[in-house]
Amino acid sequence: AMWGLLLAMGVPTALPSSKAGLLVANSEKLPRCLVVVDRHNHKSGGTTIRDIYAHQQAAGRCLYWGYGPALPSWEKLMELLSDPLLGSSPLRLCLELHFRVPYYAESVPKLAAIRDRALSAGTCRVVLMTRVREPLAYYLSFWRWAIMGRQLTDRECREKHALGKHAGARVLPETACPDRLHGSSFVEWAASVPNLQSRLLLDAGAATCIEEPSRRNPPPLRLNGPKQSCAAQAANFGAEQQKELFKILDLHDIVGSVEAFDEHLLVLQKLTEWRTADLAYVHNTPCYHHLPPQFKGIALPDSHPLVCPNRTQCAELIQKIAPIDGAVWRRYGLPFRAKVARELGGESVLDTRLAEFKRQRVALAALAQGLANASAEAERLPRGQLQNVASPQRYYPELRVRMSQRSYCRPGKVALAKGQLAERAVATIPPTGDTFCMPVPPKLIQLMQANYARQRPMTHHLPIVELHSQPPSSVRGFARWAQRAGNAQLVRAAGLPSVPPACEASDLIPVDERGRC
Repeated sequence: AMWGLLLAMGVPTALPSSKAGLLVANSEKLPRCLVVVDRHNHKSGGTTIRDIYAHQQAAGRCLYWGYGPALPSWEKLMELLSDPLLGSSPLRLCLELHFRVPYYAESVPKLAAIRDRALSAGTCRVVLMTRVREPLAYYLSFWRWAIMGRQLTDRECREKHALGKHAGARVLPETACPDRLHGSSFVEWAASVPNLQSRLLLDAGAATCIEEPSRRNPPPLRLNGPKQSCAAQAANFGAEQQKELFKILDLHDIVGSVEAFDEHLLVLQKLTEWRTADLAYVHNTPCYHHLPPQFKGIALPDSHPLVCPNRTQCAELIQKIAPIDGAVWRRYGLPFRAKVARELGGESVLDTRLAEFKRQRVALAALAQGLANASAEAERLPRGQLQNVASPQRYYPELRVRMSQRSYCRPGKVALAKGQLAERAVATIPPTGDTFCMPVPPKLIQLMQANYARQRPMTHHLPIVELHSQPPSSVRGFARWAQRAGNAQLVRAAGLPSVPPACEASDLIPVDERGRC
């Protein structure tokens, strides 16, 4: 969610020679021009890809632009990418198209044409990717994320009202209880939402009606498209839309599956030349919306009466209500792993690479858990005792870069004059400076800043990405924790130094008798 707020991040055009050795990306062999476009459909691993993007940006490997540019900015970005001179200057960009991207369907053929032209000319690599999911698993995941809390809140409200416990009810009176348009169980809700995954993948705006079925006058799904009621959106999704979706997905370089998530990352690694270790990730704990307080952070198991006590019946229901989802899964999801095995040299080669990648993921997860435990322990201590304990920050995607390099790239801000509207200031912000992180054309900097200003017209700053050093207190806290018995092994397994390079800086105070940070 934090990265979704940083929709635009302008970066400088070159890295000063005096700082060229500070980022690990500058010592790696990377494509001169690389554009990775991820279509992030709900509940399909997109948040994990966003974390991987954040890690790559911190290391200076690519600039992250998330959620989806506003239409005017997207049109100008397409013009920039369509320039015959694309690749004549360095460019590494990671795009996420998530929500409110009504231009997606008509843009994919254009992006594919840009990719093919650049590939033929040898000027730039453009990678288009997305993921699909087994239909029943997709419905269950979406229900837990967006619908389960609404149903539980409605049930609690009505039960308390029936018992006359008005003072304890969360929503009163009964007429103010959440409506039952979402049903009262998973099965009841799923039966009313046909082809959930396909509709969201083709038109992200369909989420409006799926999450708010009582919504009157929902926005059009496409640019210049007709307005349709929520019922019409569901009823009009049929064979023609399936054909269009297949055509669009066939143009992608990677249509992976959530069930073979690691395999799809290995294909991405082959196309981008990113190191496999830098694609390791920590599983995100889903945030379940609208839950009553006593259910916070809890997901009802499949066997619960409100969910799917008879899985066979649930599978039959989804097969009936979502035939296009099933067709998508059979065309792209089921054969994906075998396709990856053929591309990477066979099943044995794939199994070996997956085992190594899993080892790196498990090590990173163990490190994240260890940091979480240490942070939770420190939070329970009085403030005056914190300087005597190891209190590193919790794990976050950029931590590996921050603790293994002297400097890293981080989102920053350029302040605007008081009362000055950001739209009028974009053209005046110079796309140059002395804290450049990675090479990006000046036009892209101003385009991303203009997009940010357009979406936040009263903002008092514009975003940039700047070269930064980890605060000494954070470095010392991590170093203390990393040198404790047991923790050092976690740090080494995750590929991090037990004594961060930043500890060698002269402005840090040693914390032990041997002068280590």
